[in-house]
Amino acid sequence: MPKNIKHTSSGTIREADKPRTGIVSLNSLQDWMSDEIFQDGVDLSSEAFADDLRAQGIDEDSDEWQAAMDHYEPEGSTYLFGDWTRGKDGTYSIDPNGKSGFAATYSSNSGNVCVEYSKTTKRTHHTSPCYVMRDGSGPCGDLDTEGDSVVAYTLPAEYFRTNEE
Repeated sequence: MPKNIKHTSSGTIREADKPRTGIVSLNSLQDWMSDEIFQDGVDLSSEAFADDLRAQGIDEDSDEWQAAMDHYEPEGSTYLFGDWTRGKDGTYSIDPNGKSGFAATYSSNSGNVCVEYSKTTKRTHHTSPCYVMRDGSGPCGDLDTEGDSVVAYTLPAEYFRTNEE
């Protein structure tokens, strides 16, 4: 069997030494991470709702807009934080030269952070089949579990809770 392919209960891992998305529970991160995500991050669900209001012809300066935004309660939100840039077409892409050194997403439905890119990587265990790479290379990296099955993008060390906390 080639060295770059591993078979696990979570599926086949291809190119385990090529960095892949790292998954970590928000509970494993410092408390201030919530502020960084919810105050400084981009709420994609809220942006989609605002786009729908614009498509209906509702003016952003109107009382109708304000009332709609005030009463908006999503079932779940996805946030972008770190180094993302918005293109002229409205889509977001990773900025590998950004000041944070990483680009991540947070899903309020799962409570997990997905580190999509980072200047920092670590060898870790792989995730369950719930989180797999879109390119078919197998499961993502589980940043909450020690291991050495894959290399995953991770956040800088200061973002993680320590055993003393």
